[in-house]
Amino acid sequence: MPPDRLRRQELHGCRRVGLGQGGKASRMEEPFVRTDWELIRAMMRSAIDACERLEALGVGENDRDAWVEIAGRQISVFEILTSAWTYPETLRYQIVRDRHEKGADLPYVPETARVLVNMAQACAELIGAPDAAPAGADCRRMMRWYDEHALSGIERAIKARRGDDRAAASSTE
Repeated sequence: MPPDRLRRQELHGCRRVGLGQGGKASRMEEPFVRTDWELIRAMMRSAIDACERLEALGVGENDRDAWVEIAGRQISVFEILTSAWTYPETLRYQIVRDRHEKGADLPYVPETARVLVNMAQACAELIGAPDAAPAGADCRRMMRWYDEHALSGIERAIKARRGDDRAAASSTE
């Protein structure tokens, strides 16, 4: 395998071992680093809680020019609201830079990251929706699909491919 291809695979957190027919890998090693799902869950919970509190306060466009003193400075509601979405955006770029400095760039966007981004975008469309959430039945159907079909199907496929119980064990943890 060319060294640059091997390096990309190692940076993604997996290293291919044992080449099969056509140069394809016959198996994958376990990832080097696990995702901190508790941190991700806490970050998402923090954002959701903040948005819920803003909505409960009834913050509207006319409130943007209200001011408050923070650390001896007058800050507008508009500045705080803008920071509420630019702060995570800036943090995202810091995470990308930190990964790069550690040689842990991703060669592609992982499917799990795409799930989170697209779910967050779908949820964002529900904010400020009328009393009944648009596509509410479809939202619930999608959640059931994750629980009843998607994950169990992937677990069964991985278990069958590996011929062991690692996939089943990870689903019960």
